[in-house]
Amino acid sequence: MAPLFNQNFLTWSNPSINRVSWTPDDLTNKYAWYDFSDLSTITKDGSNRVSEVTDKFGGTSITQSTAGEQPLWLSADQNGKDVIEFQAGDHLDNESDGAGSVPNTISGVMLFPDNDGNRHMAWNGLGVSNRFFFELQGTSDVWSWFGGSNFTKTDSTVHQWNSFNFVYGSSAVMELNGSSWQTGNTGTHSWTGIRVGIDFDEVIDWESKIGELIIQSGTSTAQEKIDIYNYLSAKWGTP
Repeated sequence: MAPLFNQNFLTWSNPSINRVSWTPDDLTNKYAWYDFSDLSTITKDGSNRVSEVTDKFGGTSITQSTAGEQPLWLSADQNGKDVIEFQAGDHLDNESDGAGSVPNTISGVMLFPDNDGNRHMAWNGLGVSNRFFFELQGTSDVWSWFGGSNFTKTDSTVHQWNSFNFVYGSSAVMELNGSSWQTGNTGTHSWTGIRVGIDFDEVIDWESKIGELIIQSGTSTAQEKIDIYNYLSAKWGTP
């Protein structure tokens, strides 16, 4: 019988178990990887205001040249890892390219905001015909996805740090902390860029924290969803 893991204890040989050496670089359909805990990818000023985060897949950075709209870098804020806090008006943008036609997937870790009477949007596309977003709709614990069509999930238990894997498209599958959370149809808007931390027209703010975002131009496989969840939950201390 083959051993469960090899002798150097670095790589699991059972494909159903997440490999300790796994990183998002092992994904297929890679588009962008923004890891706010990796200081080598962060450009910030003396007040810890962030002007650029480079893509660890080697693609396009997300940037903000306007000083009053630069989010705040926070040291060792979640599970000993650095994060970025998006306050009112803050955002980071990739305006030059995108993941293209759906289905596309965005995974990551972020602090889901509390109800405060306002809408909160984590990201959006650029332009009315290329919108794709995730938001909290005000005070009602309603979470919403949109990419030309809209569907929602009512859940009052997730105002905390969570990992997620959101597949957008006509057969959208939204997973939270390794489990199915909601399914539906987000529509067919093509992803031509991304604005992180605010709506496409800079009206609806996230006003919370994000640790990491991983974007695939396509869907995550079943095994990749397991790998992504295990990687994010171990790294960020999420459920």
